[in-house]
Amino acid sequence: MIKGAPEIILDQCILDPKEKQAIYKKLNSWESHGNRVIGSCYKEITDHFDPAELDQYTLASFEGSMEFNGLVVFKSSLKPNASAIICEIIDSGMHFKVITGDALNTSQFI
Repeated sequence: MIKGAPEIILDQCILDPKEKQAIYKKLNSWESHGNRVIGSCYKEITDHFDPAELDQYTLASFEGSMEFNGLVVFKSSLKPNASAIICEIIDSGMHFKVITGDALNTSQFI
C-alpha cells in the first residue's frame, strides 16, 4: 500500500477515465474548501513474500497497476485570529508570503 498526493496516487492506478474524472471532481471540491487530502492505493503481492527481498518491490515495478483505495480528507480550519494577524503583518509594511506543501486549491482557500 502507498499513500501520498492524490494526483500521484491516481496516476498509479487502474481506473476507468470516467471514474478518475469523478474522483478528481470530488478532490477539487474538497481542496477548494481548504481541506487536505491524501490518496492511497495498493497492489496485492501474490508471490511468496520474503522480507529479505523487499528491495525488489519498487513503485516502478507496480506503476499503473495499483488498485485505488480512496481518499482521506482532513479538515484543517484556520485559527480564529489568523486573519487579524495577517492584516497586522501587511499593515506594518512587512511582506506576507505563504509557503506550503498543500495542493493549490487548498492554499488558495487558506
